[in-house]
Amino acid sequence: MTHPEQTKQIYILLTNTGSLFSTAIGFYTRQRFNHVSIALTDDFNAIYSFGRKHPKNPVIGGFVNEIETQIYDHFVGTSCIVLKKEVSLEKYARIHESIKKFETDKYIYGYNLIGFAGFIVNIPIKRQKSFFCSQFVGEVLKQGGVDFTNKPSELVKPSDFLGHEKFVEVYQGDIIDFLSNPKKHLEHSKIEFYL
Repeated sequence: MTHPEQTKQIYILLTNTGSLFSTAIGFYTRQRFNHVSIALTDDFNAIYSFGRKHPKNPVIGGFVNEIETQIYDHFVGTSCIVLKKEVSLEKYARIHESIKKFETDKYIYGYNLIGFAGFIVNIPIKRQKSFFCSQFVGEVLKQGGVDFTNKPSELVKPSDFLGHEKFVEVYQGDIIDFLSNPKKHLEHSKIEFYL
């Protein structure tokens, strides 16, 4: 049995901003949540993904910290599901290191629009220095040794995280409400879990 001091939590956020792009993706996927991000701390002061670098410009995309871009301040009413996963300290360190490499070189990364087109027709298209959101999260988890799917990262969908036994839902609702006091919401989910 693994002791709590030998593990850490990672968090997966599934969001729906209601943007035109998100709505278009949802029309194809028939899923409510079509964007995915990852956070490594329970204060959620950094939420990593591939998406808009500027909230008002849907064309320029790449590696982002969604807290820095303030995307959720722009898309008021964004709904979300927050999932958590317990990982070993070693896996956590590997995921952290992988994300830090993206962050260090963030200016050389772009949005993998061609790969996203391949994703839509179920053909994995890998491009150097280009990712889309679920490809990025799938890739950093894979690099960290967290196996949750047999799919290549280029075919990972946000919905692959939902309902998966390795991820536990800890919140569903408005993301601004969640981010206003994430520790309170996480604590509340623990209480509900034990009831």
